[in-house]
Amino acid sequence: MFKVNADFILAVDETERAALVSLCNAVQKTQLWPQAKSSCFCMAGFLRLVFAELGRQATVEPCYAVAVDHDKGFALGYKQLTCAAGQVEGHVVCVVDHKLLLDFGATNIRKYFIPDFPIAIATQLRNDALFPAEIDLPGGRKMLWRNDWVNPDLGRVMAENEPASQLLFSQYREAAKPQNGLMHQWH
Repeated sequence: MFKVNADFILAVDETERAALVSLCNAVQKTQLWPQAKSSCFCMAGFLRLVFAELGRQATVEPCYAVAVDHDKGFALGYKQLTCAAGQVEGHVVCVVDHKLLLDFGATNIRKYFIPDFPIAIATQLRNDALFPAEIDLPGGRKMLWRNDWVNPDLGRVMAENEPASQLLFSQYREAAKPQNGLMHQWH
């Protein structure tokens, strides 16, 4: 497990780690980051664009997530469990090459449950099935992803967020330029 900073946890092998650290650092420099980081739909769409440009198979996958802190849990995107008006019953992540799960939209866990929880997690999937997936985190915490219930309206929500994902991607490309070819480190 590698902690980039208070926001990012990467539980990936070394071949993915360096490029993901650079990605994390560059996306935080974008103008849209303060708003985008609170939207799993924007972030998953953005990550799909980054990895697709690199020639990797990247998909946005609907699910819900559960953060566990010892014996207490907090769900993101599960039916009838929203924290604030306007939130969507649903969550999405980006899956790369059927082996890497990227959840860069866990801000509400920090806002409503665990103040120091990472808002972005990358983890290797353990088998060919995308879900269920989970990762053990420091301090007796855990993050789980499930898809046994998915909001049937998520396709519309993802489409509505595509322009924000495109804008974040554009800003990211500009922020990544000084990092000596970040966009091509995964080849």
